[in-house]
Formats: sequence, structure tokens, C-alpha cells
Amino acid sequence: MSEAVLNRLQLLVSRRLDGLLQGDYLGLLPGPGSEAGESREYVPGDDVRRMDWPVTARTTVPHVRL
Repeated sequence: MSEAVLNRLQLLVSRRLDGLLQGDYLGLLPGPGSEAGESREYVPGDDVRRMDWPVTARTTVPHVRL
């Protein structure tokens, strides 16, 4: 195979693999991530820093991220 064909094939494979490794890297900030995950209703004593604001806004009931 010519080098041009190999380069094109490598580019094609790279495009198909793009996105498969998402989620394999650590974030820069410690603590719970910003990705959607499980949540439950807030109970007194829960850490308010773990509030799941999008779910709270959608349901009008305070929720915290797990």
C-alpha cells in the first residue's frame, strides 16, 4: 500500500474512534462531576453543595447528586 492510502486509512479510523475514549480522563476539579447521574430528594442534613439544580428546577423539588 502506498503511504497516501495508509494516511487516509489512518484518518478514517481516527474519525471512527473519536469519542470512544470519552470519560476515561480525570477532571481538573475534585468532587462529584457535572455529568448527569443519579439524584435523590434533598433531606435536611445533606450537603447543599451537592444540589442537583437542573433536576430541582425540572421537578420543583430539591434534589442532591449521589
